[in-house]
Amino acid sequence: MTELDLLIDKKFSRYRQLEIEEGAKIASDLFKSNVEPKYIHGAMDMLKKILQLPVKFAYTNEEAKERAQTIVEKDIKAFEVKFMRGFLE
Repeated sequence: MTELDLLIDKKFSRYRQLEIEEGAKIASDLFKSNVEPKYIHGAMDMLKKILQLPVKFAYTNEEAKERAQTIVEKDIKAFEVKFMRGFLE
């Protein structure tokens, strides 16, 4: 299986969807809790790195890298929506 094959696989899409949902829930919970700002900053940095993993994974294949960048952009938008909804509820 190539990098591109994995990126277009429905199971990978489902995995990313679950990853985003959990990330948004964790981020919302963090912002609602009483923790140090440094802790929140560190958690958000880690989440950012996780969301960018498809691009790092696909670095050897230009077509896969472009597809990965599209996935990351879509996933960040999905995260924003889920995070805001979770934070406002």
